[in-house]
Amino acid sequence: MEAWFVSSASEALAVKTEPTTYWTFFCNPRRWQIDDFLRSHRDEDDYRVIDWQATWFAPGQLGVVRVGVDTRTRGQLAGRRRLEPGIYAIVQVVDSPKLRPNSTDPYWLEAPPEGGEHLAVDIRYIKNLLDRPLLLESLKSDLAVTDRFLLDGFQGASMPLDPGTFHRILDLSGTEPHAFDAEPGDSLADLERRYAGASPEVKEVVSRHIERGPVAAKVKEATGYRCQVCLALGQNPFSFRKRDGEPYVEAHHVTFVSRLEPGSLGPSNIITVCADHHRQLHYGIVELAKDTAEEFVFVIDGVALRVPKISHIADTA
Repeated sequence: MEAWFVSSASEALAVKTEPTTYWTFFCNPRRWQIDDFLRSHRDEDDYRVIDWQATWFAPGQLGVVRVGVDTRTRGQLAGRRRLEPGIYAIVQVVDSPKLRPNSTDPYWLEAPPEGGEHLAVDIRYIKNLLDRPLLLESLKSDLAVTDRFLLDGFQGASMPLDPGTFHRILDLSGTEPHAFDAEPGDSLADLERRYAGASPEVKEVVSRHIERGPVAAKVKEATGYRCQVCLALGQNPFSFRKRDGEPYVEAHHVTFVSRLEPGSLGPSNIITVCADHHRQLHYGIVELAKDTAEEFVFVIDGVALRVPKISHIADTA
């Protein structure tokens, strides 16, 4: 899907754009004081988005918060340092856009009218760059940074961001892979929602860490650390016990994460298996005959096996 729009009333320039799963969120500190917000160390907020982009947002996508020219008066700054144009945060989309009542939080200098509504997405702040922003002056001389809206600005709240530019910003900001990990208190439903439309960068990072990561750990706990294939075959589903006493079991993605398909990182795409059956699922004579909301049906060496999905296990537990 793509859209045509006018980038500003003064330019009246028609520009073609399309979704990328990455976002630039534009912030004007004259209206909303992002420096005060970042100093508060809050890690979640909602962010206004443009209506015609609503269907392009999905949980798990990534983006940056861009600040343009800081036009606050000395009185409004009240002794604070004026922000230079640049990137001040790496963020992750948490939910789909929803209509929200206009906020009156303390960070507004020019609050929207009370009683109104706006379209917004929940975002999680992954990396706070207030103390070390990536300044636009430097980014403009970086050949790997090519996104014109990020560099030149845009009269709106959000715009799709070029993936190559995002990856370069990620490198320059020193964002570590563990920044994309799930929170300790996340439920399986939270994880399913968070990774439903995850950006490829998130998928690659999580896939490298999935076996020992929080998603797999929660699925293993939910299945009782049993091999679901052994269970379907009527065999002993438990492997050896590790030194900590926990039965050894591995996490298998039915739709391989390397294919980067939507939902491939969610708990409902994971089953738990012993080491032998894990290798067999990857390299043996195996067919996925059916994939429903409740179960997978595998044909392994000509034998059909029904394996319940984690969502069904959780619902019936």
